Parts: sequence; C-alpha cells; structure tokens
Amino acid sequence: MAAARLDQGLLFEIAPPILASGRPTVVACLRKLIQNPDPKLWSPKLKDALRLAALTYQIVERVVSDSGVVSGSTSARSNKQKLERGWLSVPASTLVWTGSAAKNVRPLRRTQKFLDDLPDVVVDRLLGWTTPVVIPNAKNGENWVVAGHVPAVIARQRRPDAAVRVRWLRATIPRKRSFFDVCADTLEVLAPLYVLHRRFIAEISIDDWEAQFLTGYSRAHFFRLKGWRDA
Repeated sequence: MAAARLDQGLLFEIAPPILASGRPTVVACLRKLIQNPDPKLWSPKLKDALRLAALTYQIVERVVSDSGVVSGSTSARSNKQKLERGWLSVPASTLVWTGSAAKNVRPLRRTQKFLDDLPDVVVDRLLGWTTPVVIPNAKNGENWVVAGHVPAVIARQRRPDAAVRVRWLRATIPRKRSFFDVCADTLEVLAPLYVLHRRFIAEISIDDWEAQFLTGYSRAHFFRLKGWRDA
C-alpha cells in the first residue's frame, strides 16, 4: 500500500500522532517514517520508531499467518480523529475489539509463542513507545481499541492484571473492523518499510538477541553485519 495512497484513518490506527510534553512520541515518529520511509537523517527517536515498526511487523505477520485473514477491508474510516488531552489508566483486561469476542482476542499459535518469548524489558519498552487509543464504554467498563492495537494486545497478554496507559478518542466511527482486519492492513503497510531497512534494523539493534527477534537474522549474521568475529 503506497504511502501516497495510504488511508489517513488506517495511518491513525497504526501510528496515532501522540505527543508527550508537546513533543512527538516514538509512535508519532513511526507515523512520519511510514510517510517518508527513507529519511536523510536518522535521529535516535526515528531509529526507535524503526525498531517499533519491526516489532509490530513481526507480531502482525504472525497474527495474519495464524488467522488466515487477508488485507483489503473496505470499511469506512474516519479522517477526523481527535484525541482528548491527558492520559487514562485502565485495566488491560478491559481492552476489546469489535467483531472479536474477548475470549477470541487471544493470539493464536505462532503469535502466542512470539509474545510469550518477549522479555519483560521489551514489553515495557514497547508500552513506553506506543499507547493504545480507546473509546471507553461506560455501560460495561470495556474500552474499545481503535488505534495502537499491537500494544493493546501485548498489554492484554503480558500484563492482564495491570493497568495500562491509554489515550481517549472522542469520536463516533464505524465499528466494523476486527483486530485481525487491522493486523492484515498493518502488515501490508509496514512490509515495504521492513524489507527496505531490515539490515539497518539489525545494525541498530541493542544486541544479537534483539536483532534476531526483530529481523530473524542469526547471531552469526548479526556479528558479520557488525564486523565482529562470532564468539
């Protein structure tokens, strides 16, 4: 899905323009990176955004593989998203998706293994980089996820009994897209970015383990990219 044709509602679902203290967060930088996938200068925050893109890609690729869903949802999306000021803290177990009963939100085999293997430090980093955006339902206490879907599902899976920080979208938008639909479209958007920068993602990874997690490169391949001798 070319950036020039990228639906603005879908862009919001993948990378909402969230600010912190008036400055773009890592997920907001991912938004810029999707729109301009080959920047001339890689700031530290843009590098983190690329690592976020790689981790998101790895997760949605597994969701799509497990579920068999295909991209191409024709559901209308709103282009007039307005985030409320400030943050909310909600139980991770209240995060839900339209078209998917809560019991079915649990990821499938490949996805579950990947999430289970995520170390706590990576989970904490991801939840710091990006934030679920929700529409609260005061009647039943659920929070319908409309953007930031990957951190939402990670929070549900890895922090089910904890509170997670979210942003509130005050809007009325069609509730026709399931978590699986969003993952399929996200994969289509992020795949070109991931393929373009896969080697660079390995090079900027903290260590060989992260490089393998984000890119699938072996430990030996990582050390060859770094110019180091495999220990």
